[in-house]
Amino acid sequence: MEQVDRIVGSPQFSNSPKLSDFLKFVVTEHLQGRKDRIKAVTIAHSVYQRGEDFEPLSDPIVRVEAGRLRTRLSEFYSDIGATDPIVIEIPKGAYVPLITRRSEHDPEPEAHAPPETIGPQKFHKLRSWQIAAIGSAAAIVGFLIAALLFDFRAQEREMHPRFTESTEAYALFWEARTVGRPPTIEARVLAAMELARAAQALDPSFGGGYAAESFQLWQYVQFGHSKAPDADARRAVELAQQAIEIDPEFGWGYQSLSRAMHLLGDLEGAVIAAQQAVELSPNSAEQLGNLGLTLAVTGRSADAMAPLKEAIQLAKGNVRRPYLNYLAIAQFHNREFAESAATIERNRDIGGPMGPHMYAYLAAAHEMAGNEGHARAFAEMVRKNKSGFSTGHFLEGLIKIPDDRELLFSALEKSGLAPEDL
Repeated sequence: MEQVDRIVGSPQFSNSPKLSDFLKFVVTEHLQGRKDRIKAVTIAHSVYQRGEDFEPLSDPIVRVEAGRLRTRLSEFYSDIGATDPIVIEIPKGAYVPLITRRSEHDPEPEAHAPPETIGPQKFHKLRSWQIAAIGSAAAIVGFLIAALLFDFRAQEREMHPRFTESTEAYALFWEARTVGRPPTIEARVLAAMELARAAQALDPSFGGGYAAESFQLWQYVQFGHSKAPDADARRAVELAQQAIEIDPEFGWGYQSLSRAMHLLGDLEGAVIAAQQAVELSPNSAEQLGNLGLTLAVTGRSADAMAPLKEAIQLAKGNVRRPYLNYLAIAQFHNREFAESAATIERNRDIGGPMGPHMYAYLAAAHEMAGNEGHARAFAEMVRKNKSGFSTGHFLEGLIKIPDDRELLFSALEKSGLAPEDL
């Protein structure tokens, strides 16, 4: 335990008593032959004072703290512990420590080179085999090639793979998120799933491939494509959990878990996962937007305003992001009807994303604000929607609080939209 005492007394741990307790607990249990006790539940009970009702799925404290512990240990052994004879590690995906002794002949530790980046030239080379991979999937599915007709130019920037050494897997992770838009087109979502699985095949130890597939499964269910929505929702949860187990500091895993848990009706779990994603990526418009939307559709619309406004500010200039729509949904369910209508119209005027579901919200917001003429006009636009997208199914699945759902559908009916029109 001398090495543990040296570690917890270092600058890397001096201000982190809980991480120190975490390390002491797992090393003590390991040295005393009780590896079977080194689990999320026992760590939560012994270190973080969680009760007997602790559920790792809804409370990710141990996974998150394990990720922080790995980071601090890495910092310690890159600094004052660089020549220490005993090395303690917490391997990814586990909590049992790995304790090894350096050989006297081991070379001095070298500084790690920064991860390779993908600039525009290398990215162009990457496209050809990406397209080939998706092309083979298209031959199987029959129509996935259509999903390849998206704009790569927005991706021609340097990409920094923080969570994998495979630049190709990292690029596929990002492309999966791009290809799947708009999710009203089933072929795009299916193509994005193929990209996510290709990322998994390239680097099974990278959480991004699993998080991306989970997110696309959420879209597949939420936008009405799935023939087995319950099974697909459960699979989305499993994939997100797998991403988190691989790397508890990968915020996208928590975002995907948040969406999947929302599908299953675990509203508190969805909010907790969304909050964790923001804690890991506090300057990410995507994570702040996801948290805001999750709060808005789970009965906490007033709490949704701050993260959504921050997301809008961070994404300023990118009109294709949906954060104004998310804000409008939060405003509507916070009974700010005129503001909701104005936000949607602002998004429409700047060329932001506008699906039939947002025209439905626009009709409902105008109806509740007393603008009956505008409400009827936008309701007619929803009624004439021939895209095959079921607005009613989408809104039923999105709004989980019965009173909020009743408010929306009652307003739509007053505007002239019967349930069969949606």
